[in-house]
Amino acid sequence: MMFVCWLLFISIGCSRNPSGMALKLDGSNDCMTTGICPPLQISGDVTIEAWVYTNAYPTYTFPFAEIVQQAGRDNYEQNNELYTLAITGDGLVDCFHENGEGVNNTLFSKSRVPLRKWIHLACVRDVSAQTYQIYINGVLDTTGTYKNNPTGGSNTVFMIGSNFDGLDFNGMIDEVRVWNRVRTQQQIQATMNGSLKPEYYESADSGLVGYWRFDRLYNFGIGNDGLVDDIRDCSIYQNHGDLFGDASLYSSNAFIHTDRDLYEGPFNLIEQNDT
Repeated sequence: MMFVCWLLFISIGCSRNPSGMALKLDGSNDCMTTGICPPLQISGDVTIEAWVYTNAYPTYTFPFAEIVQQAGRDNYEQNNELYTLAITGDGLVDCFHENGEGVNNTLFSKSRVPLRKWIHLACVRDVSAQTYQIYINGVLDTTGTYKNNPTGGSNTVFMIGSNFDGLDFNGMIDEVRVWNRVRTQQQIQATMNGSLKPEYYESADSGLVGYWRFDRLYNFGIGNDGLVDDIRDCSIYQNHGDLFGDASLYSSNAFIHTDRDLYEGPFNLIEQNDT
């Protein structure tokens, strides 16, 4: 599962499948990963956003289901979790990072994520204030402080839906966005109910460093498996991902999708709609 993300600073377009799709995970060894991508190794300000549809809360001995995570294997500083958005066995949202050799800094939501319902989640870390904020459906749920900013993380991998320890998410995930800055409640609310427009993903000015829509499968050669199982990162950094296990695309009604500002790129890529 370890491969390096080569950054190709070429716009290849990012059109949405009109039907709207999402990443479907069965909670058993499924995920998407980009491998090691430096733009995603964020130890400073960060905002993580995702639409999630949770089928079941995790029941593992360590009951966390990872939605988005930037982390490595084993408890060394170069493998520290730089950021994590997860759901606990109690259905709470968890925002988390490590410093030193695996010292935890975390914040839990006050509210539970309901089962079998699309919910928008956002986790915002402000390293100057040393605070986390958790938003549920664009509404601030809780704010908390932490003691230490993240350190290390040079050997970390970006994953959606799982981690190296099998903390797998059971349900669907859509419209995952990672920003290298603090986003305000107003900014989150302004963009959460639709696909991002090119003004956000065609330059670095917006702070968007990763954007996965999960609407089509491609063969970008990610993972060198020769399969049409790759997911496009719509940001300029092109941190394209590879699907593992039984991960697939499934029809999504997370929000009303808009297509009029999007376009197809000039390249003749192998692509497949999962219907």
